[in-house]
Amino acid sequence: MLLAPLFGTALIVAVAADPLSNSNRSAQEEAVATIPLVRSATDCIVRAVIADPRYGKQPTPDLGDLIVDSVPACRTRSAR
Repeated sequence: MLLAPLFGTALIVAVAADPLSNSNRSAQEEAVATIPLVRSATDCIVRAVIADPRYGKQPTPDLGDLIVDSVPACRTRSAR
């Protein structure tokens, strides 16, 4: 279940880095440029998981499911 969020994050990073562009930026500069995007996405997912009523309940819900369920809301926020 954790594979989907990781794939989504990798996809966001790849799109943000725009590997098909003809820019003269180095790989390190591209990586640095994506840091704010990754941090923002991660923060949004953490806030959404913590706010989920299933979080902190006993028995412990699958954290992967909570992360996956939070992604659509965070995707909508980042598109604004």
